[in-house]
Order: sequence, then structure tokens, then C-alpha cells
Amino acid sequence: MAKPKKKDANEVSIGMKRFWFIVNCIFTLNYLIWRTCFTVPWGGHMIALGAALLLLTVEALGMVEQFVHFYNMYNVEDYPLPKVPYELYPDIDIFISTYNEEEELLYKTINGCLNLDYPDLNKVHIYLIDDGHRAHIKEFAKTFGPRLNYLDRDTHIGQKAGNINHAISVTNSPYILTLDADMIVQSRFLMEVVPYLVDGDIKNWALPKEEEMRIGFIQTPQAFYDLDLFQFNLHSEAKIPNEQDYFYRDIQVAKTKSNSVIYGGSNTIISRKAIYDIGGFFTESITEDFATGCMIQKKGYVCLGTGKPLASGLSPNTIQGLIQQRVRWGRGVIDTGHKIDILGSSELNFMQKLNYWASIYYWYVPLKRLIYILAPILFATFGFEVMVCTLPEVLMFWAPMYVTSTISMKTLSGNRRNNKWTSVYETVMFPFMLIPILMETFGFSLKKFKVTQKAKAGSQKGKNFVYMVPSLILIAMSVFGIINSIRIVFISNSFGIAVMLFWLCNNLYIMVMGLFFMDGREAYRNAERIMVTLPCKLEVGGVSYDCVTKDISEQGVAIRTAQPHLVEPNSTPILVLKDKKYMVRLKLKPIHVGPVRGGPNGGILWEYAFVIKGYDSRNGFDNLCGICYDRVPTHPEEVMESSVYQDLSMNFKRRTNIAFFAKRAYPRIAVDLTLTCDESPVSFRVFDFNYHFFAIENKRLPRRITLHVAGKTMSCVRGAAKGKKVLLYEIENIDEVYPNQQAADEVMDWILQYAQGPRKLPAEKTRVESEFDEVSAVLSPAMQ
Repeated sequence: MAKPKKKDANEVSIGMKRFWFIVNCIFTLNYLIWRTCFTVPWGGHMIALGAALLLLTVEALGMVEQFVHFYNMYNVEDYPLPKVPYELYPDIDIFISTYNEEEELLYKTINGCLNLDYPDLNKVHIYLIDDGHRAHIKEFAKTFGPRLNYLDRDTHIGQKAGNINHAISVTNSPYILTLDADMIVQSRFLMEVVPYLVDGDIKNWALPKEEEMRIGFIQTPQAFYDLDLFQFNLHSEAKIPNEQDYFYRDIQVAKTKSNSVIYGGSNTIISRKAIYDIGGFFTESITEDFATGCMIQKKGYVCLGTGKPLASGLSPNTIQGLIQQRVRWGRGVIDTGHKIDILGSSELNFMQKLNYWASIYYWYVPLKRLIYILAPILFATFGFEVMVCTLPEVLMFWAPMYVTSTISMKTLSGNRRNNKWTSVYETVMFPFMLIPILMETFGFSLKKFKVTQKAKAGSQKGKNFVYMVPSLILIAMSVFGIINSIRIVFISNSFGIAVMLFWLCNNLYIMVMGLFFMDGREAYRNAERIMVTLPCKLEVGGVSYDCVTKDISEQGVAIRTAQPHLVEPNSTPILVLKDKKYMVRLKLKPIHVGPVRGGPNGGILWEYAFVIKGYDSRNGFDNLCGICYDRVPTHPEEVMESSVYQDLSMNFKRRTNIAFFAKRAYPRIAVDLTLTCDESPVSFRVFDFNYHFFAIENKRLPRRITLHVAGKTMSCVRGAAKGKKVLLYEIENIDEVYPNQQAADEVMDWILQYAQGPRKLPAEKTRVESEFDEVSAVLSPAMQ
């Protein structure tokens, strides 16, 4: 394996991370000493004392977990991809695990595997391992030809782990890539991971057997091409990364130095020898991946976490599915900790145990959140004092710890996560995970493995009221506590309760965000939209136009052009897309066209939306999937700062605004043009044009008029008046005016001399519009 280097080339950045880590450790220790020695209400009510001790305990344990986390993150090492001879690339078995997934989902995963790059594709062996024992899936697998092998078994013993163990027993490559059914690999996946394995083998050749560094597995991030429920339900798709990004792209990489990387079950290349050494995948846990990875590390294997997303799949798309997934993860990790004796094992070193303890303790967040929320409510609403302190003491001991913790989280995570959003994530889930986690702790284990459903579930808006009940109860208690706290301030003329008031308001904000989350959001799209900026060609009536994609999905595409073009609603234009090894010609149906911001020098662009009606080749859909999914997902990589007011007001406004879907067939050009007609000597002003209609200021003109524009004779008839000042005239002899696409372009070129710009544009310039500048050089000179 290549020699590690610091993740940040900028030494100042590394020094800043170290600084905030050390400063936060000092203030945290100072705070814990103060909390333990001076704030516990020993002489108070038993309920208050019990709550106070619980609060202190979860605070102390949470700070230990935070220390482990910050220690890992403050000096993250990265392992550059080594260069190794192509002839040394080994055979690889690819296991696509499936149980009840639909063919449509599996098709894209298999298609991604068939497009993998490798020096010798004969060394890549792809297996669809079906634990559902489904005859129609077996027939489906045959349609992909000899490169895809189908495996099933007669029993379901060991569930997913047993399914993989069966596949291992009938295959023989030295390394195995495990994939979930929805994870679509990028074509470069193997070329970005296998060199680490080969490099390790090369180094081991020169070493005695006892000094060899054996690689157990390499875990790459589990990325997602769709929006997770937090991004989607909270209208935050442009504000926050995927909720799992921080774990897979930062925490896992940081765990490499302590050799405590968690095996995530998918997007992982694992050593067959390591699996043999532990006796196969662990089958006695519902989180078989977590257990298997830990057992491999107990055998002395080195495991690597990388931060570059190389495959992407689907997030749970229902609240029920998300809760089911997290309950399984939490209960499985706690159960595994007991079954394989992680903390008592002599085969793990101290730092490995500490990291695994932190991984297990993380799942007790529901208990921590419950105590954090109830503690200020107990005092403000019911009068139980859970913390004895004054405002100056809080400012002296708590405030520095809180501020440095917030800064440390933002700095060490590269702004991929902050304390505010961590609180939102944890608070949303805690009411539904608390009882299952406590049951698992006291030995009531979950035995059955439940597959997280990844199929489209349709809109969940307004269907989850039962999940809102805990938030509504806690919100009511918090509001009462806030009112009571304000009353106490005025009665006592003291601000000592200000800290409790702060936490009540903070918790109220988080719980309202949770309420918005549970309320959901109306889903209108049937296919995930991938934000892709690619140069492309639009072919209309034999003429080809340069354009750039804004987004692509399996069902539609949006493009942007420098100037408007005539695309009739009943036409079938062709869009030519090329990217990497993929090329596709899409047959389209026009849906909408309109102006948007984002052109060079602050100009405008014209955005066309199309539905995909077909392809002009048999492998058209395969290539479209390659263009959509053979790339890193385009979600934000950093948290965009926003205030509490901005978060709440945006969610309120988005939920109260009525959705509007524009379906303008022709580009509407605002102009300032003076014309005359054959039927009247009076000139008149035209202020709108859209290929088929002229909008003019109301004049006493005949019902039918003849115009001469760009050398074309246009016979027009007056339509319905639009208000007192507007008349619409429709061009009747369209076929004569636009006998071909060139004629339409000639008219538009002439009209654009008098263009005044669009009357309305979106207020915000999006990230995709900004990216347009990067590829504008490939477009027509009009865009420069």
C-alpha cells in the first residue's frame, strides 16, 4: 500500500485543526470537572437528582465519543493511488446481493458492472446472487449473456451473510467486490481500488511472512444519486450533503489509522483469504457486515477506508423504511458487540476497542437526545432543578466548551457536518429508536433481517401523522416551558434561567424541523434527476444546435442554449449526448421552454425541458444509464450556512406555496419593435414575440393584418385581447413563414436585434447555472 500522506497539503489547515482539537479538549475537560463537582443538585428532589445524574452521564460519555471522533479527524491521512503493472491485476468476483428487488433496479446495477474498466475483463467475474430463489430473475439474468452468472440456493440459512457464504463456496477469485442490489458502480471503480491490493502484494514479496501487511478489505463510500429524506423533506437539497456522506467520506477514512474501518457491506473489495481465516461471513447478526469486518481486523488484517465515491445507490424513500433501516443498524451493532466480545477481545488493540466502543455508543443517541430535551422541560415546566449554576458560571464553563465544539466540528469535518444538522438528524430519529435500542441492550434481540425497500413509494406528503405525535407532544411541553421561563424572568428580575431558555428554544427549533420532516414533501418526479453539465447537440428539422445539459434522468432531460430556437410541440427532436465511453441519441418530446439566469457576463440562457420518447439504437438505455450514473453524485459537499429563521421560513413558505408547472411551448421574447401592416398606415409597437404570436400595444387595427418581418410575409389574425392594452395576433401561414428550420432561425435572428430581455427570471442563481460558465466555451460564439 502506498505511503500515507496528510490529507491536507496546506500545513496551516492541519495546524488549525490541531489547534481547535486541543483547545476544545481543554475546555471540555474544564467543563466536565465543573459539572461533576459543582452542578449536581444533591439535596434536591429524587426525580431532579436522577435526571441530573442521567444528564451528566450522557454528557460525559458523549464527550468521550466526541474526543475519539475529533482525535481521528484532526490529522487524517490519505493514501495516494499507487501505480502498479497491469499484468498483476488479479481476478475479481463481483457479488450483487438480491432478495426481492425488481428487475428494473437490478438492470442498472448489472449494467454498471458490465461497463467496468479493467486491464483484462476476463478476470472480472460478475455474479447475481439471488436469495429470493426467483425463477423470473434467473431468466432475467440470462438476457445479459455469458458475462453475468446467476447463483441461488435452496435454503435461506444465515440470510444475506449465508447467501454470500454460498457464493464464496462456488467461486475462487482472490478478491470479492460486494454490492447491494441498488449500488451502481462507476466504470473506474476497480481501477481506483485494486492498485492498493496489488501494491500490498508487491511489498509483501520482499518481506518475511510474519512481517507481511495483509489487506482484509477496502471500503469505499456508499454514495446516493437520489436525495435522502432529510434533503428532500426539508427542502434542503441545495444546502446540505447526503446524511451518510460524512460517515463514509470522512469518518471511515479517519478510522484507517487505527485500523477500525467499519465494513459497510457494499462497495467493498474484500480478501477471500481473510474470509476463509474467520470461517466465512458472520451469520449470527442482522448487521453481518459490521461483525465480519471486526472479525477480519481481529485476525490482524489491515483495512482501508477511502473517501472517493465510486458507486451510488438509493436512499430509503419512506420514513418507515428509514426507521426500519436505522433500527436494524443500531440493534445489530449493539448485538454484535456482545456476541463477538469486541471490548473484551485480546485481539484488538486499545485504539481499535475505543473506536468500536464509540461506534456502539453512537446508537445510544436516542437516550441522549431524550435526556437533552427533557432536562430543560423538567425545570421550566415542572420545576425540577437538574443543574445548579449561575449565569456567570455558565458563561465561564459551558460557553467556551460549546463554542469550541461547534467550531471543531465544522473545521474537522471540512464543513460537511455541523452541530445544528447533527442535532436535527438525531432528534428526528430518537422517538422511534429509543425503545428498540433499550430492548436490544437488555437482551431482547431482533432476529429477522429486513431488507430496506428501495422501490419508488410515491409521495408521502400528509401520510405520516402518526410519526408526528412525539414531536407535537414535546413541542407543546417546550412552548409551555418557554412561556413559564419568561414569566420567571419577569417575576424574579433575574436572568439566571437564560441558559434553560436557550436550550428550550434550541430544542423547539429542532423539533419543529422534525415536524416538517415528518410532514414530508410532495413528490412529482418518477425518476431521479441527475444534475449533469455536458456539451451536447440538439437536432431539429435537420439543423444541429450547440447546447448544454442542465439535468438528465431516465425519463427526461433539460438543456440550455445561448438563444431560443423553434421546437414545435408535435415534433421529435434528437439530442446527441456523449460522455466517457457512452454515446446516445435520444428521441424527445418538448414540454417547456423559458429563460433562466446563468449565461456568460450575467446574460440569460434558454432552458428546454423534454420527455424521452425513445432511442435510435438497441443499447440506448444502457448508454443513458452510463451517462446518468457513471459519475460522482452532484449533491452539495458542504453545509451551506443558514440561520434558524431562514430554515423555518423557507420550509413554511415551500409548504404553503401552490406548485406551478410551466408548459410554455414556444420561447417568449420581450422586444421593443415598431412595425406597420399592409392594412393600416398607422405604426404600432410590438413588445412580445414567440414564433407563432405577436403581442402589440392596443391599436385600432383590422382583425386581419399582413406583416413583413425578416423578408417573410406573415398573415396574422387577431385573437383574444389580453387586458386593455394588449392585442395578440397569431400567424396563420406558419408553414409558409417557416418552411424549414433555417427560415425559423432567420426570423429569430432578426427579432433578437430588438430583444429587451425576459420580463421575469428566477431570483437565485443555482450551482448548476454557475457551472455552465465552465463549459460555455464549447458553445456557439453568441454565448461568449
